[in-house]
Amino acid sequence: MTRDHKDDETKKLASLDRFMMDQLFEAADEDLVREASEDGVDLAKLKGGHLALLGEAAKVAGRNRQAAIREEMARDRAKPTVVLDVARARSEYDRLLAGNDNAANRMTMAARNQDGDAEADMAGMLEDFAELGVIKDAEKDKSGP
Repeated sequence: MTRDHKDDETKKLASLDRFMMDQLFEAADEDLVREASEDGVDLAKLKGGHLALLGEAAKVAGRNRQAAIREEMARDRAKPTVVLDVARARSEYDRLLAGNDNAANRMTMAARNQDGDAEADMAGMLEDFAELGVIKDAEKDKSGP
């Protein structure tokens, strides 16, 4: 059985890496600061530079998040508006519930997340169903909101 020399070296290097990291984490902060100072490291300058980098990174992340949100909003605005015939949608909803014994129970659980106005909640659920394609024959208004 032959052993791969590179695998052995990689394992040794990983073991040394773990040992060094353990030593750093076990060392007291004062010891690390003292050693760095002895080595001529300007900790105040280093800290300031790192804080500036962290601040810049936070700004970039915020801008990226904002851009992603704007793109999502634009995609949402581009979707066609669903115009429901409420009576027809309600009939379809009732038909869906009648065909599934567990559906009414699950709808009651889902309705707990609504805001309390039964008529508005029902309209919202019907719009959601139409958007998901569960309720058919909803007209799509291409003009937008």
